[in-house]
Amino acid sequence: MFVKNLSLIIFFDRNGKILLQNRKSMSKHGEEWGYFGGKIDSGESPEDAIVREIKEELEFDLKDFKFLKEYVAYAKLLKTGEMAEIKHHVFLQIINLDDFDSMVLHEGDGMSWFSIEEAKKLNMIGLDPKALEDFEIYFKKDC
Repeated sequence: MFVKNLSLIIFFDRNGKILLQNRKSMSKHGEEWGYFGGKIDSGESPEDAIVREIKEELEFDLKDFKFLKEYVAYAKLLKTGEMAEIKHHVFLQIINLDDFDSMVLHEGDGMSWFSIEEAKKLNMIGLDPKALEDFEIYFKKDC
C-alpha cells in the first residue's frame, strides 16, 4: 500500500479567523483552498517537515506551533488503482498582524483570512474539513 504523509498547519488569529492558501492553480484534486504545508520527506519528522515547508512557502519561521491531531484516510489512486493511506499531521499556530505582514508567499494564488463559518463553505478536500471541525473545538475550549 502506498503511504502519503503530509504536515499541515492552521494559522489563526485571536478572533478565531484562519489563514488559508488559495490553491486553484496548483490543485491536484479540485480543491480551491487549503492549509499551508506539504509532503514529509524520507527521514523527516512531521515537525521538521512543517518548519521546512512554511519556510519555503512563506519565508516564515514557525515559533510556538502545537500539534492538533493526526488524520488518516484511505483512497484509491486514480492513476494506478493502488490503495493509498494518507496521513495528515496537523499543527496550529496563532499569529498576529506583524507575523502576517512578514510572510512572503511563494506558492499558490494568494492567501486570505476566513472565519470558521466562512471556511466551512469553501471548496476544501480530503481531511481538511475534519481538521477545521477539530480546530473549532480547540479554539472554543482553549482560546
